Amino acid sequence: MVKNEKMTVYIAKENNDPRQAIRKIFEDFKHNLDLSKGIFLKPNIVFPVKEKSGEITRHKIVRALVEVLREIDPKVDIVIGEGTAAGTDPYKNFKISGYSKLARDLGVQILNLDEVERRKVEWRYGILKLPEIAFERTYINLPILKPSSAAIISGAMKNQKGLLEPKLKKAFHRLGLHDPIAHFNKVIQPDLTVMDGINFFHENVLIAGDNTYEIDHLAGELLDVSEPVYLKTSREIGVGNDDFVISGEDAQTLECSLHYEPHKYKKVLRLRLWSNPRACSMCRFVFLNLKKFSGHDFTYSTIMKLKLMKYAITGAEIIFGSKPYYEHEYKDVICIGNCTKKIAKENRWLHVPGCPPTKDDMLRFL
Repeated sequence: MVKNEKMTVYIAKENNDPRQAIRKIFEDFKHNLDLSKGIFLKPNIVFPVKEKSGEITRHKIVRALVEVLREIDPKVDIVIGEGTAAGTDPYKNFKISGYSKLARDLGVQILNLDEVERRKVEWRYGILKLPEIAFERTYINLPILKPSSAAIISGAMKNQKGLLEPKLKKAFHRLGLHDPIAHFNKVIQPDLTVMDGINFFHENVLIAGDNTYEIDHLAGELLDVSEPVYLKTSREIGVGNDDFVISGEDAQTLECSLHYEPHKYKKVLRLRLWSNPRACSMCRFVFLNLKKFSGHDFTYSTIMKLKLMKYAITGAEIIFGSKPYYEHEYKDVICIGNCTKKIAKENRWLHVPGCPPTKDDMLRFL
């Protein structure tokens, strides 16, 4: 449950050795680290992508954290676990991301959270079934801070979605994403979160704390982006508050390496891909794959790019998710996924079915 005492958010710079930063963080939060229970590490390994993509937690952060934990207690029992995006193969994700090899190198077990024992927990929308391991062990959340077309930023709070069963990950988006994220973080909080800020800060900043709302709130302020709705809701329902102490590095001295301004859509020539929090990760992944994630499937990404080139020249809107928001400027509208079946049928627009569409679906219907 959420803690009520005044909390600290700690900022640390790697300085080429993340172990030093993590030692400082552990010193500040040593009261949260009960190593006798064993440790559960929950990085972000949501997609089958390489580490350099910026979409997953860097190996060096996990490695450094394991090494520092073993400095404290050489016999500490450590497990890495993740439940990947609905529609992906967790074991493929672990392999492509390098986490299978990392776990072997570190001598720790890596778990597919879709297959573990679960505990029933009541929340706003009924009953959640969460991994028992997150309650039995000291739970350390290891997100990577990144842009999100659905939620403005993806950080400490959104990374906890990996604990959910696959069907609920999709349901979160049908519910509008923001409200369920807030209420989910009210029923479970990690003992500690260490967030990787490599995507945004020159100094490879780590932001740590024991309240996910406060970490994401600080991150949003540092990036100077519009406040996501899930943060506003979290504050209203008491997930966290703004009365927290910032320790470690001076926040005023941090320099952003990436100026991030959320947009309603992404555009390639005259092809517009509209953002929608009601669209799940895997429908968006269908297109992100063409740019960031195509290294392991060159043939597919090349054919898809050629198919989409016509629309990039003539103009088209790409929409997905239930109740999609878009502005109809171009003649063609491409509707992706089962959630858009009704709107596609009503308007006689091109529809690619699937939840999410497979590669074969994309190649066949486009």
